[in-house]
Amino acid sequence: MQNDEYTPEDVLDEEQNDTEDSTLEDSTPNWEDEAKKSKALALKWEAIAKRKAKRETEQKNLLKETNVSAEELKLIARGLSDEDIVQAQVIAKGKGITLPEATKDPMFVAYQDKLKELQRSEEAKLGASRGSGQVNTETFRSGLSREEHKALWQKQNS
Repeated sequence: MQNDEYTPEDVLDEEQNDTEDSTLEDSTPNWEDEAKKSKALALKWEAIAKRKAKRETEQKNLLKETNVSAEELKLIARGLSDEDIVQAQVIAKGKGITLPEATKDPMFVAYQDKLKELQRSEEAKLGASRGSGQVNTETFRSGLSREEHKALWQKQNS
């Protein structure tokens, strides 16, 4: 037997040694890879936490910007428009009273009366004619002969 030639038994022995080596390598953890995975996972969770915190601060800022008070919500529920509420706020701030008191103030009542009067005048204006604009001169009328009536009927129904 020469040294270069392998017997089937030698090949089997080498395969068993390779599988034993690979199982040993698989069972021992690679600490560098584990550290990299842990670091990547930590960075991922940190980014998620930052995005969540940013979203929460944006929502808080949005709530601060809208800043609708309970009194304003009650006025909105009563059907007042944004302009009416702004007018009531100006009156309340100028006189140092609350919003519900400002809505009962004579200045605010006069403001609303003026708006109602403007709305009534806009509604009272004559609009454009909504007629067809086309006059049908050939209509059924009394005094037509039988043939004229029949021809007119056929023309309208065809």
